[in-house]
Amino acid sequence: MAASRYTLLSMMKDEGPWLLEWVAYHRLIGFDNICVYTNDCSDGTDNILRRLEALGIVRHFENRVPEEKKPQPNALRLATQNPVVTD
Repeated sequence: MAASRYTLLSMMKDEGPWLLEWVAYHRLIGFDNICVYTNDCSDGTDNILRRLEALGIVRHFENRVPEEKKPQPNALRLATQNPVVTD
């Protein structure tokens, strides 16, 4: 697989109704490595992202947040250790 040129990192929870438009827009403006961390989704956002990942459109990662941590800083910590994001 060719190296990505433009990486987009996002954290999401319950964004299902807007997700496809969001992905389409960011791909249109040039992001070719869309990486999304999700936590505790109750509206199917994570399922949509899994399907988009299977289609090769985005990369989806689960953000399992420890009790004492906050979701976004935890996802950022995970992302800095993830070669799919950092490479």
